[in-house]
Amino acid sequence: MSSLISLRNNIRAKVTKQIPSGYRYVYHQKGIININKHFYLYGPVGVGKTFILWGIKYHALVRQEYLINNPVQMPGEDFLSYWPMGCGVKVVNPSEIVVSHNSARLEEKESVLYLYQSTRILLLDDMGAEKQSDHTDDLMFQIIDYRITHDKLTGFTSNMPIHELPYDDRMKSRILGMTMGNVHLIDGKDRRLNKGIK
Repeated sequence: MSSLISLRNNIRAKVTKQIPSGYRYVYHQKGIININKHFYLYGPVGVGKTFILWGIKYHALVRQEYLINNPVQMPGEDFLSYWPMGCGVKVVNPSEIVVSHNSARLEEKESVLYLYQSTRILLLDDMGAEKQSDHTDDLMFQIIDYRITHDKLTGFTSNMPIHELPYDDRMKSRILGMTMGNVHLIDGKDRRLNKGIK
């Protein structure tokens, strides 16, 4: 048991070192985000939503590294279920997805779409900020619908609550259904603007 406690302490030390302090504050101190379920974060520009997503990515990668080096399940923590070895963790905004899909050759488009549909953990940043079109909406719907059906962990950030997203009702309904109970307002001042204020 002492060796297991030691391993647990080692992984916590790695997490503390690699995860941005802002994320540690929101997740560990406030305890508001359940990163083992689909989640939706919204709030004004500059409050740190993207920063939190990257913190979650680091957290997942550190746990993945731990599993590769120490393939044993820790007591009371279902690492193997939520953070399996070899898991993919992507932080991307919808605009980047659309560009990568549009610029792919015809025979590659399905592969590009499947990459975002199937990656183990997909963190979609700045939902609703992309240029709207039927093609964009259909592409994002295919990704989200697939991830719901196949239970792929998905996180979202946006400057607006779900009901204000510029998508049709079927898209908003799916996002609301998958993140219910794990939707959080991230409020505060614009960190970028305030950085230069003495």
